[in-house]
Amino acid sequence: MSIIAQIKKFFRFKDPQVFQEAILSLDAEAEGPDQEKIEILKKMLPFFERTVTSVMTPRADIDWIDLNQPFPKVQKYVLKSSHNYFPLCQHDLDKVVGRVSLKRVLLSKEDLETLKLEKHAEPIMFVSPSMTCLDLMIRMRQEKNHMAIVVDEFGGVDGLVTLSDLAQKVIGETDPDMEHDIEPAVHHKDGSITVDGRMLVEDLQEEVPGLVLQDKDEDTDSVGGLVSTLAGHIPARGELVKHGTGLVFEVLVCDARRVKKVRLHHVKEAIKSMPSSLRP
Repeated sequence: MSIIAQIKKFFRFKDPQVFQEAILSLDAEAEGPDQEKIEILKKMLPFFERTVTSVMTPRADIDWIDLNQPFPKVQKYVLKSSHNYFPLCQHDLDKVVGRVSLKRVLLSKEDLETLKLEKHAEPIMFVSPSMTCLDLMIRMRQEKNHMAIVVDEFGGVDGLVTLSDLAQKVIGETDPDMEHDIEPAVHHKDGSITVDGRMLVEDLQEEVPGLVLQDKDEDTDSVGGLVSTLAGHIPARGELVKHGTGLVFEVLVCDARRVKKVRLHHVKEAIKSMPSSLRP
């Protein structure tokens, strides 16, 4: 049996001692890449004894949305945040009714002036401060929910835990650019659109109805990667990169490795110039 197959089998164990003995039993026979996988798993072992309070975002630092606030006001607030999902509350943080995705709200095409956030509320988990990180990870997987509110014995909110918080503790610090949710696109009055470089190309096409990229560009996953591919190098800040449709990407933020933020110009013109056979 391969190392990966054995590891998958061990994830069924909930007894810390059994899991630890199982992982350590692989240590002697593992080499190369397999050894690296086991080292990552070893970092998970302390999770069996740690509680969610050790990884949660404290109450005072939680970004949340009041469902009674008009969306234009909410939008100004959340655009300053690096998150996509927020706890949705009724006037007070102790009255959490669910979670809401800013991206899904913006893509709903509803009138933002009259939009009701409660219509977009998704389930959120409530857990005890005494729950272990392992139990929470298992529950998140079972319920397919990556956000949990930590509540005390009186129902008051102590903190917030996401799957990202748990994963970071397991694998260590990650690339800072990947720690935050992808920022939603911002549509400007002149028709241009500011886009996070990590946004998927397919998401960009959903964001801009009628925009279809050329076949040679469809293999590129992210918008930033697409811009670099078109330019043939990592573009510099301020550089303009032209797409075959006439769309122009202006690089707003970048570093030596990637394009982080771009602004799309001539969007309507690019859509109009497309052959009818390419339009959805």
